[in-house]
Amino acid sequence: MKRGLLSTIFLLTLIPWAYTQQLPYFTQYTEYQGIINPAAQSYEGFMTNFKYSVGTSIREQWAGIPASPKTQLIRGDFKLNSPGKFDGLVGLFLVNDKAGYISSTGIYGRLASLYESGNSWGNRKNELGFSVGLLGGVVQYRVDTKGLREIDNNNDPNLDNEVNIIRPELGLGAQFYSFIYRNGRAADILTLGLSIPQLIAPTIELGSGDGESYAIDKVPHYYVTASYFFDIGPFTYLELSTWTRWVKHVSPSLDFMCRYRFAHYMWVGAGMNSFRHFNAEIGVSFDDLIGIDSRTKLAFSYNPIGPDFTAQFGNSFELNLSYFFDSN
Repeated sequence: MKRGLLSTIFLLTLIPWAYTQQLPYFTQYTEYQGIINPAAQSYEGFMTNFKYSVGTSIREQWAGIPASPKTQLIRGDFKLNSPGKFDGLVGLFLVNDKAGYISSTGIYGRLASLYESGNSWGNRKNELGFSVGLLGGVVQYRVDTKGLREIDNNNDPNLDNEVNIIRPELGLGAQFYSFIYRNGRAADILTLGLSIPQLIAPTIELGSGDGESYAIDKVPHYYVTASYFFDIGPFTYLELSTWTRWVKHVSPSLDFMCRYRFAHYMWVGAGMNSFRHFNAEIGVSFDDLIGIDSRTKLAFSYNPIGPDFTAQFGNSFELNLSYFFDSN
């Protein structure tokens, strides 16, 4: 096996930071609750009771290298209210992820049941909630073996055929949230989540020949998310959030983010992960910009090069656009 194929596999499976990233990685992970944890509802659902949302995002990681990882996502999330204490959460996601000559495209649906105690936003008495969810879908995995042969300029028989396989996908999740009362009113919000995406871990065969074979083994991931919203004043809050990811044989990876919303229409954020990669974020939101009883959000995040091996790869960028509507 020559340099090109080995380098691609090395990036995806041998470097610990990349190994924890067999599934797409997001800097603005608090904006992707449904795909990270199928039981989670959006923060707008907590704070303003918006029932429906759609969004899209693009991310380019390590922009300084030609085969840098790129991710595109389109999503839709819907909350189905019921007369009782159990509501439904439904979501649909389309995710395209590419790293070098290996890429995947998946379509997923999620279904969750949410138990809530308490009433509407204006009368939240002892409100807390717990939800469990299921994520299911299909993923198409592709390996551009022709491209690998071209960069290696070799006749490795393992690169004779294009790799294009479709596999089912399954994930589970649970989330707990509670309103924390200060000064006799509902103010702060605590959320805790646990999820296991990629329960079905396929093996991607790269071919065989001359007695040799090569494959990439996908592995189950384990996610833990937590956040705390400090209500500072009208339209002003401080958000602290974490996202921990773990896969077998690799140390856990931890992301931490702090956001400060200092006006009704704007926020800034900064964070760092356990690999000492720093990120900065800025976002704006507008109520009733497109239709009445709606919110439009646009956020941009930037990850400068880190002090470790990624310093030679380049910076990372992420852009996210979301639209929320119907809070009745």
